[in-house]
Amino acid sequence: MILNQIFLIAFYLVVPFVFLVLEKKVKLIQKINPIVILYVIGIIIGNIKLIPESFFGLQDLLSSVSILFAIPLILLSLDILSWKRCAKAALISFGAIIVADILAILIGYLIFKDKISESSKIGGLLVGVYTGGTPNLASLKIALSVNPSTYIAVHTSDIIISSIYLLFIITIAKTIFGKFLPPFNKSEKFEEITEEEEKKYEGILTKENIISFFKLIGIDILVFGLSYGISMVFSKNLQTIIIILAVTTFGVLASLIKPFQRIKNSFAIGQYFIMVFCLIVGSMANLQKLIMSSHIIFFYVVIAVFGSLLIHFILSIFLKIDVDTMIITSVSAIFSPPFVPLVATSIKNKEVILSGMITGLIGYAVGNYIGIILSYILSLI
Repeated sequence: MILNQIFLIAFYLVVPFVFLVLEKKVKLIQKINPIVILYVIGIIIGNIKLIPESFFGLQDLLSSVSILFAIPLILLSLDILSWKRCAKAALISFGAIIVADILAILIGYLIFKDKISESSKIGGLLVGVYTGGTPNLASLKIALSVNPSTYIAVHTSDIIISSIYLLFIITIAKTIFGKFLPPFNKSEKFEEITEEEEKKYEGILTKENIISFFKLIGIDILVFGLSYGISMVFSKNLQTIIIILAVTTFGVLASLIKPFQRIKNSFAIGQYFIMVFCLIVGSMANLQKLIMSSHIIFFYVVIAVFGSLLIHFILSIFLKIDVDTMIITSVSAIFSPPFVPLVATSIKNKEVILSGMITGLIGYAVGNYIGIILSYILSLI
């Protein structure tokens, strides 16, 4: 059992590194984003029963650690003070996604309200999770007294549909939405995530950079340790939100310290942890669990996710939101902050990372309130 766990951990750590090495030699990998390839590989592995279900807890732990290690390193490579240039568009876009969520869920409710028990409560769960994240889903289950079987069906459907949504976002979403939305206006202080920047991995462990590598890992461990320690002061249902908030805050503060700004390869190493995270998350998306969930609830979730995406897109056209901001705020709401760096990398724009992280944290804060209020309003319709 222990040897199998060690093998699984090694698999998750080594495979992304192998792809980084092969990227320079295999043309197919050069044409397709390695993040997409790793995500698909993860989904395939997760659905051919190579990984026992008893390992889910380990996978969950590894996915959390990998993304919590990635966030500070990604933030460390950014010019945080320049975010005010993007703040207005990000906040408007996030407001639009909240409106889109409510409208899509209202449409789904009107279609399925007589076919599903607790349909108004499901509406509250969905607007909470697609404004904030899984912690909001769990807390709203308690706040709305949702039946366990209903909660499991919603949560299972959410995992499956969100996986399809993410695959769409990291592959063709920007190409499609970019035909109708204006391009992102890049700051001169930021560099686009070019192919050259993505291929800096080969120098990470060279003699001249090995000290920088261990410094960055040390900063990561310190940030993670402090964040975890702070979270222990709060109740268990708030700990996930507190850890993400603390990791983001410490990452922002670290980026303002000049000695830290001079450390090389923070983005490259953070990108590696994102790829590890992507492989793990993909392998946790068990499509066979769809059979266990209610098909009607499943279609309710489909309308909530892709309906809100469509409405958000239409609102963004009228509000003249650029394509990158629209995508990253959609991800911060539909998926939550930990997925923001992954998507920012796939659309080759790290300048929008902070927009996604901040709006996502706002979503955590307001998700429970919106969920409870909407559930009550739906029950009156």
